[in-house]
Amino acid sequence: MISPVIIRDTVLGRGRPKICVPILSADTEALQKQLLLLRGAPYDLVEWRLDYLADDSVPAVMHAMIRQEIRSKPLLATFRSAREGGMREIDPDEYVHAYDGILALGTDLIDVEMQQPEGIRDLMIQKAHDHGAYVVMSYHNFESTPPHDEIIRLFTAMQESGADICKIAVMPQTKEDVAALIGASHTMAWNYADRPLISVSMGELGKSSRVACRFTGSCLTFATAGPSSAPGQFSAEEVSVFLDLSKPAGE
Repeated sequence: MISPVIIRDTVLGRGRPKICVPILSADTEALQKQLLLLRGAPYDLVEWRLDYLADDSVPAVMHAMIRQEIRSKPLLATFRSAREGGMREIDPDEYVHAYDGILALGTDLIDVEMQQPEGIRDLMIQKAHDHGAYVVMSYHNFESTPPHDEIIRLFTAMQESGADICKIAVMPQTKEDVAALIGASHTMAWNYADRPLISVSMGELGKSSRVACRFTGSCLTFATAGPSSAPGQFSAEEVSVFLDLSKPAGE
């Protein structure tokens, strides 16, 4: 049985699946414009993509701007490496250093890539927990979709690593790939998971997975309030309508 993760006033892993919107700003000027787009959007938490930051950006100032706008909603900080679809590559030491600074500012969650070296993964989980933050461990594959059993294995390995939330995002080449992701996520959520999970089949072909959270067991879905951070994302308004239409009786 999945034990929910409670961050500020947001519960992940129970009730209505949550909507997470990305912030993809290089500097404070771009951030100010994007924060305006959040106003009125139906979102539950924000993902701040650190790999979009310009070299001369001021993370502390930007963090303060984001927190002032989103108030008590959770903030997920993510440095997505180029090999997993991010804007630039980063070596392990720089990866740790980037997150050290963000954790010191008081972010609620960080994203740790499963394909980072094991020692780096373990270190970042410990650092996050020492700061009272949660860890989303993620696996991204922009080329293909692993088979059902491999998806289960990946989720299980993340869970055993000590991550608080386990995320898999893969690219389908066929409708059968989308079904494999949805089926494996469902199997994991209802048979093996003891913590919240996130599953995404990316691109136009996989868009249905982004609004099938109640079937896949995904605790949240990523949607847009401005720029898109991955192929196939709906707007936050569209996702909110889908989630309301699929709401079961009694929720």
